[in-house]
Amino acid sequence: MKCYNIDTALQHPFKVTHLYMHGLKLKAFPEEIFYFPNLRYIDVSWNNISEIPEAFLKWENLEGINISENDIEEIPDFINQISTLKEVNFSKNGLSKFPLMSNLKLLEKVDLSHNKLRELPRWVGKWKQLRHLDISYNQIRTLPASIGTWKELRFLFAQYNFIGNLPNSIKNWKQVHTIHLDYNRIRKIPEGIGRPKMLQRIYLENNFIKEIDDNIGNCSALQRLYLQDNKLTEIPPTLGKLKSLQILNISKNKLPQIPEELGTCRQLIRLSAHKNRLEKTPESLSKLKHLQLLDVARNKLHDFPKVPDSIQTLLVNRNPIEELPDWFWDLPNLKEFSGLEHLFPLRLRKRILDYKKDWQREEFSTLQISTLWKTLCRIETSLSCFNQAELFRLLQFKSKNILTKAHQTLTLKSSILLEKPLFLKGFSVSLLGRTRLSKAFWKRQLEGFEVDFQSKPTPQTSFVVLGAKPKSYQHLLTSNVIFISEKDLCLQVVRLHKAAEKELILSEKERLKIKSFWEAEPVIQPDKPDEF
Repeated sequence: MKCYNIDTALQHPFKVTHLYMHGLKLKAFPEEIFYFPNLRYIDVSWNNISEIPEAFLKWENLEGINISENDIEEIPDFINQISTLKEVNFSKNGLSKFPLMSNLKLLEKVDLSHNKLRELPRWVGKWKQLRHLDISYNQIRTLPASIGTWKELRFLFAQYNFIGNLPNSIKNWKQVHTIHLDYNRIRKIPEGIGRPKMLQRIYLENNFIKEIDDNIGNCSALQRLYLQDNKLTEIPPTLGKLKSLQILNISKNKLPQIPEELGTCRQLIRLSAHKNRLEKTPESLSKLKHLQLLDVARNKLHDFPKVPDSIQTLLVNRNPIEELPDWFWDLPNLKEFSGLEHLFPLRLRKRILDYKKDWQREEFSTLQISTLWKTLCRIETSLSCFNQAELFRLLQFKSKNILTKAHQTLTLKSSILLEKPLFLKGFSVSLLGRTRLSKAFWKRQLEGFEVDFQSKPTPQTSFVVLGAKPKSYQHLLTSNVIFISEKDLCLQVVRLHKAAEKELILSEKERLKIKSFWEAEPVIQPDKPDEF
């Protein structure tokens, strides 16, 4: 019987097997809990208990103790006499001495994480039934060779310690599934790491590892391998034997190359290798039909990496890549891409990086291209004349030709649209979105020229001035409406007044607005997008 309230438990003292009293702000064990002779599991976690009473020995069938997150600084030695224990949790206390539990040969799960332990005694090898050990977030420096007797071990959590070496006896772990040894001081992966046949996950990031033993290729069931933030200078070709490998992270090392044999890991989904010294990527990556993420940013790549059609996230920024290959635009599943800054001339690259966060997080779709287009309009006026589709086509040009193409198109558009006044007798003009000057102002300036100023645009409107953040203009795309900017409207109004030899009547406030309008950056104007 499981009980979460001691009053309820006291009504059935002989039936209670599990008692949960966590988070009750207890400072000591209540005497009433020792009235349950058949208790097998006691949980008093999240309290303020500082001492374990010897009355624990009254429970002859006790199998589990959870005293985590209390104020206990030392576990008494009489715990070693409760030979029936299978699970103990002493995590998040103030333990500086490893508790004596050499006689507890039935232990299956031990949690001593988040304490101040400095060593793992040799007698832990007596725990023949151990399946789960968590000694993370301590100050342990070595692991004894006796841990090789844990043939039933499934999970080892030993991250955030000061462990420098691993004993070769770990080759005897026949059932181990996950090994966490990240954030330690390990310098070499031992030969024995490749012997466990059931090993699926190895976490070794943030160590001082300089080399990987070739035997790691024998881990036939390995699915995830984390080796980032180490001192690696070489990846053994035997890594290609890992047919079940799905995630490989070798970022922040000193790797000059990735072996071609990696292309035989056909189940690979994510490959992270940023911030290395890579000058090229293996061509065999294009054979990885399940690859969804490739991160090779911050390297020395001159050629664009070859990737399969399955790629969804591709990060190649901070590489000296000069252009994108033609097949890049045909990747069917690409959603996130970083590296467009290398398409543009050097004088634009730094400025584009300032706005990169605006669009990099978006999906690689029309929306992202639209956001990138607005960004370019902010930093390069000559590109503001392009709509989304035109910019998309421009991105296929080499970086040195982009501005040339931009200025040619701008000149062509200017000669057609801006050479002479656009607003003639019988034409209609409307504003859409937020403009710097009011509709009333523009209507007043157009009076007398027989130009119809409409409050809302319709498919019959001749010119629509697009301001900032228009709610919708999709309904006008199929008509013959000409979209112009407010700056063009201002230019044409001035020309109309000059042609009619009339003065442009402005208040001081309006004059200052127009002055700031010409000197400031242009408002981002959504253009009429073409079909992709």
